[in-house]
Amino acid sequence: MSTTTTRTGSKSQGNLRARAAHTPVRSRGFTLVELLVVVAVIALLVSLLLPALAKARRTANTVRELSAGQHLMTAYVLYSNDARGDLLPGYVPPEWTSASPPPGVKTLDVRDDSGEPLTGVQAQRYPWRIAPYMNFDFAGLYKDEKVLRRYLQRPDFNYVISLSPSFGLSSAFIGGDADRQGFNAVALRNFGPFYITRLDQAVRTDRLIAFASCHGVNPDGGELVPGFFRADPPSIRTRLWPTTPPAANPDALPGQFGNLDYRHENAKAAVLHMDGHAELRDFKSLDDMTRWSNNATAADWHVGN
Repeated sequence: MSTTTTRTGSKSQGNLRARAAHTPVRSRGFTLVELLVVVAVIALLVSLLLPALAKARRTANTVRELSAGQHLMTAYVLYSNDARGDLLPGYVPPEWTSASPPPGVKTLDVRDDSGEPLTGVQAQRYPWRIAPYMNFDFAGLYKDEKVLRRYLQRPDFNYVISLSPSFGLSSAFIGGDADRQGFNAVALRNFGPFYITRLDQAVRTDRLIAFASCHGVNPDGGELVPGFFRADPPSIRTRLWPTTPPAANPDALPGQFGNLDYRHENAKAAVLHMDGHAELRDFKSLDDMTRWSNNATAADWHVGN
């Protein structure tokens, strides 16, 4: 009896093992609820990550532009050293860059990256005149690579490359601007030397602005581009800027705010000072003439005070 039971039990165990060997193992899949939970967790993580990534991108853009600005200021000082202390002229009179200047008129020898002479408005603006001190590296002058690539493909490259550098020069009070009564004997006689022409004339160098981040209209018309060659102050002889910031004047053209572009976080513009340092400043702090003019004695100062 005992032997029969043992054999029967062994046989049953063998059959069970055989069936188990031939029965496929079924893995338990995710339920719909579990999948929804996973999707919700992923969506939450993405929502937390995207603002951090956006902020990191903005910070990187700011750091890159401020660094480029410091390189620009290095080139600016190198020009002055070569010119025995004279500052880079801002926007010069047309006869200075004319192909046929009048007799006895001062002229500038401005050349492109291939050594060909440049004349006219493209030479009146500062970019081609400072370019040799940057090894003609226009990526250092242009924040937006897309704009630079588009300009490089244009047949009038020499003209447009002088139009929209990331930083505009504060030429009304630094170096002189022929469109802002600079290099004008009558204005200089009436108002005295209201702009500086030498590096050693600058006072409050840690405060005096040489360049600021600007924007202007695309030369083909239409949208704005991040860059312009001139940064105008709040006032020259009269008030130029509105008294309220750009955010309160959404339909204003760049020129109405001196072409300054408050493109950085918290509506700030990048500014480069005569001592070489770069920083971000908002509209309120830049609406102060003591930051723009060597002669200014008050925030609301203007030429002729």
